[in-house]
Amino acid sequence: IAVVDRDGMTNLIRHGVVKPLCKLASRESDDTNDQSNTNALTALLHLSSNGPSAPQCVEDIMDAGGVQRMTEIALSSSRSPSDNDGWRKRVNLSLALLANMTRTERGAVEFVGRSVPDEAIPTSKKIEDGEGEKKLSIPSRPTLPLLLSRFLSDTYVVANKEDEEKEEDKE
Repeated sequence: IAVVDRDGMTNLIRHGVVKPLCKLASRESDDTNDQSNTNALTALLHLSSNGPSAPQCVEDIMDAGGVQRMTEIALSSSRSPSDNDGWRKRVNLSLALLANMTRTERGAVEFVGRSVPDEAIPTSKKIEDGEGEKKLSIPSRPTLPLLLSRFLSDTYVVANKEDEEKEEDKE
């Protein structure tokens, strides 16, 4: 059972807690017992998911460079084998925050970039290359293929003990 104080959440967002939480979330710590970055990600996720101020929280996260920060966390690798569980939790939380941010048009454009037909772009948004052709001035970003390749890799998969024992028996 979760208890949510919507007025308290609104006050936190109104008084500017989002930007410091974003900075804290992207902070790397050498101490495996330091959970401040994971706690900041959890707080951001709750603030951006619930309550009447969630859209404002999402805007504040994007103003603080949240799309880039969460993408960096999602594409990071575990620093040590002892911190694999904490790393997985941070990656999951960052992906959940990216999902919250991409619910808005601004968040989706910041995450993926623009890739629309040239006919849909006003001429003021097009630039000419050296050959006289007009190109879109806002390129698409490779973040989606990078994230997809991350999860097609076996480094994120947690094998259970029975599978590991079968692999050892085969060798």
